[in-house]
Amino acid sequence: GHRVVVRFQQEAWAEVRDADNRLLLSQKNPAGAVQVVAGKPPFKMIISNAAAVQLEYDGRNIDLQPHTRVDVARLTLE
Repeated sequence: GHRVVVRFQQEAWAEVRDADNRLLLSQKNPAGAVQVVAGKPPFKMIISNAAAVQLEYDGRNIDLQPHTRVDVARLTLE
């Protein structure tokens, strides 16, 4: 499967759903936390405090800035 790594530099909420709309991650994460989820894309993601979160998909860094409105990023990773 494909792998998503979410790194939290500050506290932030993250939600990740897979192609079957199964909830893979849905929780508030403390600063310093790293979450790894794997499954079948596309992955639908919602991330709060997006400026303080780093996202990696299959080894590539994903820029959250273009997907962020009022500090919340909403995106789909194919």
